[in-house]
Amino acid sequence: MANLKHLFERKKSVERLQRVKEKFSYKPFTEEYKDLRGLLLVVRYFLAVFSITTGFGFLLSSIDFLPIWIGGGIVLTALVLLELLKNILADKAITTYYCDKLSIVALPALVVFGLSVYLSVNGAKVTYEKIDTSLEDIESEYETKRDSINNFFDDKTKTIETSLAEFKNSVTWKGKINIYDGTVKETIKRHNNDLIALGVEHSIALADFKETYIGIKTRAENKWEFNGTFWLVASCIVEVSILLCLWFISYYDYKLYQEADIIEPTETYEIDSYSLGNLIRLAKQYSVPNSGANQYLISNEEKEQKKIGFQSGATVPKKPDRTGGNVDFSSVPDDIIGAIKSGTKDPRILMKKFKLNVIQVNQYLKEYS
Repeated sequence: MANLKHLFERKKSVERLQRVKEKFSYKPFTEEYKDLRGLLLVVRYFLAVFSITTGFGFLLSSIDFLPIWIGGGIVLTALVLLELLKNILADKAITTYYCDKLSIVALPALVVFGLSVYLSVNGAKVTYEKIDTSLEDIESEYETKRDSINNFFDDKTKTIETSLAEFKNSVTWKGKINIYDGTVKETIKRHNNDLIALGVEHSIALADFKETYIGIKTRAENKWEFNGTFWLVASCIVEVSILLCLWFISYYDYKLYQEADIIEPTETYEIDSYSLGNLIRLAKQYSVPNSGANQYLISNEEKEQKKIGFQSGATVPKKPDRTGGNVDFSSVPDDIIGAIKSGTKDPRILMKKFKLNVIQVNQYLKEYS
């Protein structure tokens, strides 16, 4: 049981070590960031949808005199074409920059991006105003409650005034009221005092309510301003993110162009019959026995004098510094040994980095892996 546990832990350690070697081993840029490029290709389209959505709200509100289905179709088509134009011009501008060329495409690209940012930012503002109606709701609620307070005190005032009028009618004789009667005088005075007190109470109620409303409205305005600013900033971030996505995708293609010689050879060299013979002997030494390619090379060595398939001065693909032959391990540079032992096992990378041919690299890998 202990041995099984030890073997399991050792296997985990080896796997962890392999992952670490893979993590820190040298990789070409295009291999290292291949997944990031794929992710940004998807993210770019989601960001474009956000940009189109915000711009849609702004432009649609600008042509509200048209039927919504006609205006919506025109606006949506225009925004999609704008996004496509933005992608094309940005790609062209970035490509010409990495080609060390001054292109006239850069100016229209900046204009299109500026227009896109303007539409997106203003669209975000318009869209947020339509979504968040909290200020309008508070204003409407204030008017409703204020009218309710006014109606309440108006009703009480009318009640007191009606009672006072009825009393005056009851004590009036020949169109006159005996103001010297203590009871009459006191009753009229009491009704007037009630009207004055009710007016004061009405004013206080309105003042208290207005103060409460101002506090609620101020907090709502602060929240609305913060949320509106957030939408504006988010819109700007989206536009900048679209530009960064387009830049990275173009830069990735540029690095792929730079690293193309790792994937396929682009240089040639001349080979004569003597060099061909050496190449065939080396191929026999390192090729798989009885393979079709080996038999073909052996056959060509026997027919070397007839020069079948190769003529003096013919060109074939090569890599710089092809020395051929066996490698002298007594003079192996430490940097290639360190690279191999650190996990770099890709022959293409080693050939590119240390200017070696495939035979030399294979011998180094066989010796030091």
